[in-house]
Amino acid sequence: MTCAALPLIGGKLHKAVAVTNAENAVAIDGAAVITAGHPLPDQGSLDAGCAVESLARSVEPGDLILVLVSGGGSALLCAPSAGLSLADKITLNDTLIRSGADIREINTVRQHFSRLKGGRLAQLASRADVLALIVSDVPGDDVRLVASGP
Repeated sequence: MTCAALPLIGGKLHKAVAVTNAENAVAIDGAAVITAGHPLPDQGSLDAGCAVESLARSVEPGDLILVLVSGGGSALLCAPSAGLSLADKITLNDTLIRSGADIREINTVRQHFSRLKGGRLAQLASRADVLALIVSDVPGDDVRLVASGP
């Protein structure tokens, strides 16, 4: 998604961060690429969460934030709520995946244990102009649930 988008709007972006799993990681001119864990978050997921959160906090009015979201983002982008560790998030995700709950239920729970999910990334970046392009893997295509709704 990043490779397709950057040539179209790259000149308007101050900074780009792409987060993907190891299978899909490639160098991208103009973007920092962070490899993260899926289906369970890992240290790369935590690093990605910190990088994206920092970027969102640094925006100024008039900046353009392009957010490209697809399935797997819940694990790839990890920003545990206060008091939770990466190990806690791994345990939570593993328990949810094994619970038999559907993706809507899983992602709804995940939203409550993150600094970025459940619309919190959008809130952090709200001083800027935000354009989100979302590829849904959620039945019914409820974009609030794709990647737990950043």
